[in-house]
Amino acid sequence: MSSDLIFDAEHFKKEFEILFKRLNVKERTDVIFRSLKSGGLIIAGWSRSNRLSGPRPKFLGVVTNRLRSSIAVSDPQQDGNVYYAKVGTNVEYAGMHEYGFVGSLSVSGHTKKTKKGFTSVRSHMRKLNYAGKPFLRPAVADQGNQREVLNILVENINNMIGEK
Repeated sequence: MSSDLIFDAEHFKKEFEILFKRLNVKERTDVIFRSLKSGGLIIAGWSRSNRLSGPRPKFLGVVTNRLRSSIAVSDPQQDGNVYYAKVGTNVEYAGMHEYGFVGSLSVSGHTKKTKKGFTSVRSHMRKLNYAGKPFLRPAVADQGNQREVLNILVENINNMIGEK
């Protein structure tokens, strides 16, 4: 499960077009890839600290730290004029938290702690209507994060131009 951080060459603002014209194709691709990787790290960090660290019940919070520590950024890719990096996780329950879940889940047998000690619980089905607590999509949609990613891009372009 991941959210894509997309940089679409068809929708550049004029400032970027002017700056990009000063770079050759390889330099442009290098700048975009570096910017996407750095931007992805910003998104992942924001998600970890603002959505996966609590406070409960509004945000998901931390129970075991497994989901929070699994957030990763893929290597940037190019598909035509679209450049992208994926920010996501391979934890199986991440999708349920990001998008919610309505349906039945199978609960395996386990031991449950009670006030009087422990009791065994048999396997059963549990109906669930969980709205979810998104943690990746809000990180990508946050305007501050979007500005930060664009600032990283501009800085990387200026650094590349300065190296010429």
